[in-house]
Formats: sequence, C-alpha cells, structure tokens
Amino acid sequence: MICLSVEQVEEGMVLARPLQHPLQPGVVLLQAGCRLDSRSIGLLPQYNVSRLWVQHADFEDLDRYLNPGVGELRTQLRHHLKGFFAGITSKSGTVDPKNDLALTDDLIKELSTDTQHAVYVARHVDSEDDLAGHSANTAYLSTVLGLWLRGYIVEQRKSVPSSVAMDLSNLVLGAVLHDVGKLGLDRSMQGTHHCDESKCTKDYRDHAERGYRLLHGRIEATASAAVLHHHQRFDGQGFPAIRSRQDDKRAAPLSGRAIHIFPRVVAVANTLDALFCAAHRDGRPLAWALAALQSTEVRSMFDPVVLLTALQCVQPFPVASVVGLSDGRQAVVIEQNADKPCRPAVRTLDGGISTGTRAKEELDLARPGAPTIACQGANRIDQYLYDISPELLRDAAKAGSTQVEAAVTADV
Repeated sequence: MICLSVEQVEEGMVLARPLQHPLQPGVVLLQAGCRLDSRSIGLLPQYNVSRLWVQHADFEDLDRYLNPGVGELRTQLRHHLKGFFAGITSKSGTVDPKNDLALTDDLIKELSTDTQHAVYVARHVDSEDDLAGHSANTAYLSTVLGLWLRGYIVEQRKSVPSSVAMDLSNLVLGAVLHDVGKLGLDRSMQGTHHCDESKCTKDYRDHAERGYRLLHGRIEATASAAVLHHHQRFDGQGFPAIRSRQDDKRAAPLSGRAIHIFPRVVAVANTLDALFCAAHRDGRPLAWALAALQSTEVRSMFDPVVLLTALQCVQPFPVASVVGLSDGRQAVVIEQNADKPCRPAVRTLDGGISTGTRAKEELDLARPGAPTIACQGANRIDQYLYDISPELLRDAAKAGSTQVEAAVTADV
C-alpha cells in the first residue's frame, strides 16, 4: 500500500486501511476495501482528513511499517484527555492521573513491540480544542524518542538501577500532562506551545509551575519534573527559575544536565509538535518544521543528543509516502535514511501515482548523482530540504553519548 495526501487521491483507488474518524475513537468513516468515488473523496475535507492509505500491488511489502493500533491509541488518548482535562477544571471533579491515563502505558507497549513502526508526526489539528491534541501528540513523540534513547536515558539516570532507568512510564505520563497548567487560560494561550522566552507573558511563563502544583502528590517525581521543567533550556535561558539548593541566594533557570532527562525529551517533542502545527497552518511541509528545529536560534535550546535523535527518527518523508523527484518521475519512499533524512530510498512509478501503474526502479537518493525530492503533490518542497547540521553532530558528540558516535564518524 501507499500513503497519499487527500490532493493525490483519485477515483477508483481502494482503501488499504479503515479510515477512522479523527475525533471519535472506534468510529469508522470508510472501511478497508472501499473503492473511492467522487462522493467519498468529497467528504474527506469535511472531516479534516489529511492522508489515506490505498492499495497498490507493488507496495504490499510496506504494509509492515503501518501499525493501525498506534493510530487508534493516539485517537483514544486525545479523546480521553478532553474528559480528563474537564475533570481537572471542574470543582467537583476528582482525577487520578496514573489510572485515568493508563492509555499511555498501552502506547509504550504497542510501540515497544513494533520495532518497524514508521513515525507519522501528523495529527488532526482542532482549533477549538488544541490542548488535548497537542498533549496526546507530545506523548506519542516522547514515547518514540524515549524508545530510541533508552541507552542514553540509562546513562543519564545512573542514580537508579537500569531496570528503573529505562522505564518510560513517567516520561510519557509527564509528557501527556506537561501543559495541564494552561487549563483555565484563554484559548489562544492554550494553543501556544513554543515561543521566545523573552517575549512570553507572565501567565504563559507560570503555566509550568501551575501545572506542577496541580499535580504535586498525584504523580511520581520524575513525571512531575517533566511538567515543571519542559520549558527549561539546555543553554540556561528557559523557565521557571528555581533554587536548586537551599543555600542558593537567588533562583535561576536550570541548564544542561542539571535538567532531568525526561523534561529534556518532552521539550523537544513539545516544540516539534508546535512546529508541525505551524507548518500545517501555513501550508508548509514537515521538512520545514524539522529544518527549523535545528536552526541556530532553536538548536541551543535542547539537549543535542535528544535533538539529533528526533531528526533521525522523525522523517520528513515517511515510508509509503509519494514524492516527486527532480527528474520528473514519481516515486514512493520505501526506506528511510536516519543520517540523511531528505534522501531516503525510493521505488519509482512508471506513469504517475495511479494504483494501476507499475513500480519500475529502486533508487538510493543518498548516492552521488541521484535525483532529489522536488515536490509532494502539487507543492514544490525542494527549498525546504535540509541535512543534519555538522554543528549539531559535533554538539551531540561533545555530550559524550556512545549513541551518536556512528553518526558523527560518518558525517563529520
């Protein structure tokens, strides 16, 4: 099967996977095997559907990369968060985060057992209730990053046994609750997830401490740390300011490894989702968001090992997506390239994206002289292509993790 944007869908194509309602878990809009016609295609914008999986005989080998269970859990978590947040804001509501949000453990388990899962950062963007969607996607991205970073997380948590250190449950619980302190603020502020710290309003800057106070005693300390410190910056320019020791004369933001590893992971996931939403709003591709994540002004905010991992595992052109090459051919991404994300391996299509056309040739776009990706659908994207910066690779190497040694050796 292949993954198409709604603009690429043609009449006569057959759905390879059920099309789930983006807001209602368990509700199927179109069943697998449904042959698309003008009426069904016309309904897709009504539900803000961004992509579809359709059958293609020459790409059945890509089916293993899609885990429908992960997508359903993400939808369930988003839906569940609406009720959970309502319970927190209700004066009579009682909440038990660990039990009420047990879906986070299900998400960890599902992703842990599926090592071939292709990361799809896209989500439904609902302007009326963005906080639940953002929180669910930040939890999903934090889970993905945590699984990729388990060795580094164990390195960073030397004070506890490795079996405890690699347990991601508090990371993901903290990620899903990281913005709970925004509840009660106006909608525009709830939908702001990344900003220049020097320009943030006091209400916005206070949301991390507000959330921490709200959850204190209800969740474990490492999960609370993710809530309190997800806006700390690796360069020490974040918030909130705290007194790390009783004898400190004044409060100051944390920096570097003084920040617990869990909020360092959540910080990257939080910003990545914010950049994705900005790209979606402005009609820009995911490649723009990922390139922005390693810009000079943004890069210094994050643990370079976590940031490098995000750029390696969250790909701008996921497996099974259709792209246009610089030589005019259409192709389907069949294998990702962690070190050169914008140069995956592809299988070309002879005659366009119609599911009746035949796959023709496999190309490694990282090889010298290979064509580059030029467009997705009708949109030119060659101006957004990027490489992982040598500066980021060097910063990650200086952080001392064995996890990045291979990438640094290959690229610097």
